Amino acid sequence: MPVRSLRSPTTRRIMATETHSQDLHHLQDRLALTPFRLHAAASLYGIDAPVPTQGRVLCMGMGYSSALETFAVTQEGVEILEISVCVTGQPQEDVRPGLPAPANLYRVVTSLDRIDTNLGAFDYIIVPDLYSYLPEAAATYLLQTCEGLLSPEGLICIGHRAYPGAKAFETVRDAVLLHLHDQSTATSDARDGQALAALAIFEEGIAPANPMGVALREAACDLRAIIMQGHLDTILRGPTSAGSYFVEFAQRAMRAGLTCVGDARPHLDMARHWGDAVRTTNSLLGLGQADVVRQQYLDFASCRACRHTLLIRTARHTGGRFFPSLERLGSLRWAGHWESDDFGPIHAGQVYKDVRGLHWQVPDVLSARILDGLALSWPRTLSVAQLCKITGGSERDVLAALNLMFSADLLQYCVGQGPCDHLYDDHCYLAPGIAASSARIATRDPESQLPEPLVLTDLWGTPVSLELSDFDLGLLFPEGGVPSDLADSILRFAGGSADAGGVIEVAEGNAALSVSLLDKLSHLGLLAYSESSWRTLLTKMVQTARGQAVYWPPFVRTRVLESALSDRCAEIPTITPQQQAQLDHLQVQLDQLAYTATESLARHAIERLPMRFEGWSALVNSLSGLGRYAEALDTLSQVVEEFKQLPEYYRLIAITLSMAGKNDVAAHTGKVVLALGENAMSGVLLNALGLACMHSLHTTAAERFFRRGMEVDSGFRPLAINLISALSRQGRVNDGITLCRDLLSRPDTLDDYRTAVYHNLLFFLNYHPDLAAEEILQDYRHFEDELCRPLYCRWKTHKNPRSVNRRLKIGYVSADFKDHAVSKFLLPVFEHHDKSSFEIFVYANMSVGDGKTARYRSLADHWVDVFGIKDDEVADRIRDDGIDVLVDLSGHTGGNRLGIFARKPAPVSLTWLGYGYTTGVSAIDYFLGNEILCPEGSDHLFAEKPWRLPDTWMTYDPGWLTPPDAGPLPALSENRITFVSLSRVIRINDRVIRVWAQILSLVRNSRLVINSGDFADDDTCADFRARFEKYGIEGHRVMLGYTSPPWHSLQHSDIGLDCFPHNAGTTLLDMLALGIPYITMAGRPSVGRIGSAPLHDVGHPELIAKDEQDYVAKAVDLANRKDELSVLRQSLPKAFQDSNIMNPAAFTQKLEACYRSMFSSWSGRGA
Repeated sequence: MPVRSLRSPTTRRIMATETHSQDLHHLQDRLALTPFRLHAAASLYGIDAPVPTQGRVLCMGMGYSSALETFAVTQEGVEILEISVCVTGQPQEDVRPGLPAPANLYRVVTSLDRIDTNLGAFDYIIVPDLYSYLPEAAATYLLQTCEGLLSPEGLICIGHRAYPGAKAFETVRDAVLLHLHDQSTATSDARDGQALAALAIFEEGIAPANPMGVALREAACDLRAIIMQGHLDTILRGPTSAGSYFVEFAQRAMRAGLTCVGDARPHLDMARHWGDAVRTTNSLLGLGQADVVRQQYLDFASCRACRHTLLIRTARHTGGRFFPSLERLGSLRWAGHWESDDFGPIHAGQVYKDVRGLHWQVPDVLSARILDGLALSWPRTLSVAQLCKITGGSERDVLAALNLMFSADLLQYCVGQGPCDHLYDDHCYLAPGIAASSARIATRDPESQLPEPLVLTDLWGTPVSLELSDFDLGLLFPEGGVPSDLADSILRFAGGSADAGGVIEVAEGNAALSVSLLDKLSHLGLLAYSESSWRTLLTKMVQTARGQAVYWPPFVRTRVLESALSDRCAEIPTITPQQQAQLDHLQVQLDQLAYTATESLARHAIERLPMRFEGWSALVNSLSGLGRYAEALDTLSQVVEEFKQLPEYYRLIAITLSMAGKNDVAAHTGKVVLALGENAMSGVLLNALGLACMHSLHTTAAERFFRRGMEVDSGFRPLAINLISALSRQGRVNDGITLCRDLLSRPDTLDDYRTAVYHNLLFFLNYHPDLAAEEILQDYRHFEDELCRPLYCRWKTHKNPRSVNRRLKIGYVSADFKDHAVSKFLLPVFEHHDKSSFEIFVYANMSVGDGKTARYRSLADHWVDVFGIKDDEVADRIRDDGIDVLVDLSGHTGGNRLGIFARKPAPVSLTWLGYGYTTGVSAIDYFLGNEILCPEGSDHLFAEKPWRLPDTWMTYDPGWLTPPDAGPLPALSENRITFVSLSRVIRINDRVIRVWAQILSLVRNSRLVINSGDFADDDTCADFRARFEKYGIEGHRVMLGYTSPPWHSLQHSDIGLDCFPHNAGTTLLDMLALGIPYITMAGRPSVGRIGSAPLHDVGHPELIAKDEQDYVAKAVDLANRKDELSVLRQSLPKAFQDSNIMNPAAFTQKLEACYRSMFSSWSGRGA
């Protein structure tokens, strides 16, 4: 596929990153003038202009127009002449030697008085930046020259500075001149640097009281862009006056035989754009006045600084009004690329941003849908009728939304086809600046840093900023050139190697980088294909990469747009009732989690009915259920053409990506699928997107997806369960409890669904800041009475041999035999079990595993996968295995199997480690803790009997490859105390915040760092900052966020703060390992005493508070004793390393003795 890419833009320098967004905004006035824009703008004033895809175009300016260069590449039927006019008497610098221009673009460098007036007639004459730098006589001559070269039906656009706004530009220019008064002998680059430095007066040094502050700041940004274009000399040698009043310009044009008929930015010519007061005043003052005078009044009101006036021959003017008509917006086609960073479903108030860094808050959902639809089509255009079809909005409503966007100048628009609507097939159109950049990039020092962002012109003529990585450079410029086939280049650089069948296996990391570049170029409007070529390219990429996740978003964007605009409905073959029953049976099997059986049945169904989607869907879902995600995605990639009209097909892509853990890709893909409207909406899809957001730590977005899903499909029960989890991740304990109780009160909350809601209710209650342990226990008893006790009458007699000294069978039940916090405590036990005395069985409730899972497998004597298997069957298996001691490691956390324990499949059972509190299931014999966790007198708070281990109740292996160094106390060098917490948000309730705020108030210049995955969500951070501010703590003193691992946070912290009434766990041990003492409060057993146990183990019980007042006092006192803190910083790591917690061999021996004692107790009791 040949690449159409020819020359670079006129930019002489690379724009600085920190200023490019502002500069791009101001550069747009200078660069976005193409026949497409002028043709559309003129139509709004009722002026017919020549079709921009044919004819002749003349551009006269100070240098060459990159916008027209791009226009020339995409519009081969147009002849373009560019004249670079020497304003200063110095020859123009040729910044692109040796680079060929497009065949239809001719360039000349000359002075104004030497322009040949016999060049022929031009349909469009564009003078973007020259007029205001000419003396009055020369400016008049320019107008006369334009009139002489204009075709009878032609259109002129002249950019010129307008008063009163231009006076701010003159002020800024004068400041630059003053700063350069002694720089006459300096080099060009030095003078440019000094001129840019002078602009700081207006960009950063404006006094708040300066009434012209806004205008001066904007003028400085505009002047910066001009200087960086290489035109400082023009500014220095130009006329003293940089502008004129519009009425003066119009009179001068009239004397040259031209009439002003509009502006290239027509929205600025509408009084309503500037507000109701301006509209009313302009209307009253303008009564009986000429149009030009009314426009001058508007310029006074708006302080307009620049115009791009449209002119025609006076002889052609019919006396129409000099105001755009909004009624003509419906005849335009629209384009734009705005995206929202909000991962959640679209909603009113959502903030969108474009490639220039501009932001816009949508007023309603329809506006968001319009922007989403245009983003799918970009850089091609959509008509109003197509936007109505995509969004489901009426023509009236869509036009009203477009009217608002037009007034805000958010979108590109044109009459008829746009620059990228009718491109040649089998061609890749790259913005010309990319090819030209290859010469500069190829000559750079390989050891130098990457180029700063390149300022290029997109295919619409708008300046954009492109940042390139080393990988991007290698992909775009193989061996110094531009690839002849971008698709093949992307696959080759992605690390692909073709197998015997020609299928390319792509290295995932490189694939992500290559697709990132493709997306980047496409989003910036720097790359375009014909619609058919684009679809072919993306389909090829998805299929040759076997459905690899990173390739799906651009593919789905293109296909979803095609599906949304198509008038064709998917053809679904009719089948017999018997065949339908067979397809329905596939879903029944899936609901029962019988994935292996479903896979086989689905493959048979596909053989018989290949054009029915149900069989393919069942196959994909069964493969996903078995953890074979790559096969599932590959299967989807092979049936694109068969099901491209089905919303269910795209929905399944997003769902499968979510199940595969490709969270960001799933979220982006799913949001595109939702652009199909109600047909694509389903509870399953919204649930999958919610999970993708939650797993990628966008919790607020996840909540919105779950709530929207419950509106769409109230019967899909995982939505409510996952909503509860989202509330947990935001620390909204009361909301979670309320939702759980509401669900339990409903008559349709039954069976496994009811059990899941109960698990979540009990989980939330553990974190309630005010309830007493006895109150919480009541709900645990309700759970047992309702869901467990009915099973107790079905217990069977255990026939295990009662010999105590034999090799005992220990069974562990959990969903966390993987890379999970539990593994830091459990794996050391597995690694030190005495296999001669204990036979280890694992009952793993997981659909897929990871590297840690493989480690567990290697250490277990028997591995039994129980995911998807009913409780009765698993209980029978445990009984048949002859398990002597069965260990629950989950409590009420996700993936627990307490229903198995309620069936009493082993003579002895206990709960340990994963939950930290009673299960409420009295069928479980023991709760394993110690004297700290379960103090004497607390037995009544447990359904199980507390079994108190001597010393520690756990062992710990942090699993650090390289243990971080504690380092010196940060407070000594930073001159402030830094408190730290790594806790999940659910533990940080209002009581905790109030106490922490008191500490910060009493410890001057202190700060608090909270580093946790829950604080990766911006809305959660904003909520917590507001809660601290309520107690008088400024936001800058509370640093919220998430980094993993958290070593940087810990190495810069002095004192840890534990939560209450539910303490933290693993993270407290990490603090001790790095020499950070923490303050905890001993509260209700047992979750309120987890933080106390390690402090006893390391010999520092004095850090345990008895109440909130004591907690504050201990934290403040410790903060005031920096010498002692410094000693602790050095001594704690060794004390922790020498503690019982860090002796897994000794702990495992105690644990095994505990198991044997428990079994002995059962054995001695008899049957």
